[in-house]
Amino acid sequence: MLARFILTLFLSINVSAHAEQPLRAENVFFINGRNIEATPELLQELRSFWSDSGGPFKTSLSLADVQWVHDYISITQAIRRPPCKRLKLLSTERRESKEDVVQGRVIRSGLFDEEWAIDACGENHVYRVFNQEGSSELAVYAMRK
Repeated sequence: MLARFILTLFLSINVSAHAEQPLRAENVFFINGRNIEATPELLQELRSFWSDSGGPFKTSLSLADVQWVHDYISITQAIRRPPCKRLKLLSTERRESKEDVVQGRVIRSGLFDEEWAIDACGENHVYRVFNQEGSSELAVYAMRK
């Protein structure tokens, strides 16, 4: 199941920045410029990547949105080379700066803006979790190290 999903994603281009989520459903993820629908079986497999982080962590998100962000991060880690299936949330922090530049484009946050640090197979990664100014849509992208 995961292998077929990854193959579909590799047919698209560049995973580095995904600041827009045109469709926010429990099982739909905007990856490589298109909406990808994950089956319940795939979501179950993606969710098995996470170990207990020992939280609780502070976030402005609902539990459903927290799960969606975990699923999104799982997908981005599963399609990297080499794939990573061992994830742990290290921290969530409110961002002080409400502005970032991604691929030459300024992105401003609206109501919430957080940085989520994770351990992915022994490597630290940071994701920006926010809503864009003027939008209620949830957005996530990996920040540059």
